Amino acid sequence: MAEGEVVILGGPELRRALRQLGADMRDLTKTHREAADVVRDAAVSEAPRQSGRLAASLRPTATRTRARVVSSLPYALPIHYGWRRRHIAPNKFGDRALAKSQSRVEKVYRAGIDALCRKAER
Repeated sequence: MAEGEVVILGGPELRRALRQLGADMRDLTKTHREAADVVRDAAVSEAPRQSGRLAASLRPTATRTRARVVSSLPYALPIHYGWRRRHIAPNKFGDRALAKSQSRVEKVYRAGIDALCRKAER
């Protein structure tokens, strides 16, 4: 597991149970996307700013199994994790963003999973 990654314990079991209920797993992808949007908004405000390109490059992505915030810039990871040989100190803006938005992310997941369960019960 990568540092700063949120893992819902029992994720595979949750997906299996939702499939058994007959839930549309695309809805789970939508829930992951909403959670990634929340974290992305926080990461934009936490990202270091010189030109603003790093903050502008952050994009939420989602699959049926996880939500992520990614950047296409080659220097995004060295900025976040640091690069000792190049004397770049780590700036854990992604971790701060995740911590800052944790309660909102939990609300998104609770609402999304509740909606999936209600929809599957019909």
